[in-house]
Amino acid sequence: MPERSNAARRAGLLALISAVTTYVLLVLGSTVRVTESGMGCPGWPLCYGQLGPTHGFHAVMEQSHRYLAAVVTIAIAATLVAAIRARSELPRAVLPAMVSAVIVVIQVILGAITVVAHNAPPTVAAHLVTGLLLAASTVVTAVATRTPAQPASGDPPRLLPGFRSAAPLVAVIALFLVMVSGSVVVDGNAARACPAWPACSPPHGWNRFATIQMVHRGTVLVATVAILVALAGQFAARPSSTSRRALAWGIGSALAAQIVVGAATAILKAPDALQDVHLALASAVWMGLLAMVALNWYGPPVISEGETISPPDSGLSTLAEKSS
Repeated sequence: MPERSNAARRAGLLALISAVTTYVLLVLGSTVRVTESGMGCPGWPLCYGQLGPTHGFHAVMEQSHRYLAAVVTIAIAATLVAAIRARSELPRAVLPAMVSAVIVVIQVILGAITVVAHNAPPTVAAHLVTGLLLAASTVVTAVATRTPAQPASGDPPRLLPGFRSAAPLVAVIALFLVMVSGSVVVDGNAARACPAWPACSPPHGWNRFATIQMVHRGTVLVATVAILVALAGQFAARPSSTSRRALAWGIGSALAAQIVVGAATAILKAPDALQDVHLALASAVWMGLLAMVALNWYGPPVISEGETISPPDSGLSTLAEKSS
């Protein structure tokens, strides 16, 4: 990338901070759910009418989550302001930064409604979905601040050709369903329904909890295949990109760890710590996949083995034909 101004560098740093803190917020939110601390503070926005620390594990967990949400909100607002100021250098970052700002406002409102509704399942589900979308928009913003406004070749940005162009998007959709079904497993008390892996052997006979668990595992299988196809496309692309390959290795490693932790969670009857690690790894894969899609779109054109990209036609070839 060409040398950037202080405003552009500031926007990039704030976008990165927003993405990282949003990931931590997702992880902390999953911890609140796993430990059933969602009603640790029955009021909103204060916890038992206090701004400072409160006593009790559940209250501390919920209050910490709210404080971190405030930090994320400020970071996203600052990113939007910085992106607008640097819009001449970072034109692609303005729209996702605006989307992040809108989503975080909706997320705050949903958080308040969730508390008022005493963690009603519909509000919890909406809060989770909005959180995943927020993570996606902050990642896209961060990637947009670190890619040139136009590829060096002059070609418009595009995804991998053929079926590989759809693979990352299919993987994102499949993992989104995994995250939602995993939330249903946790909130529906189905985490301990199948104390075996990969098969399910319900200790009290087959029931709806075992069904929820197996639907989640089936979704994980589909998502794993889609993710592996997407990662294979990154390694088959030319020209070789260190950032793409490093990202692909990171996603693959997090996915493998998530599967191992998921199996251990089932076999060990879902201890809270393993559930939390499992959800943290899922969030890492989710944000990594979104970064992959954004990098493919915003980065320089990539092609598969055996394909060529013709250089931009400057008009000289046509002139030569006419002269001959």
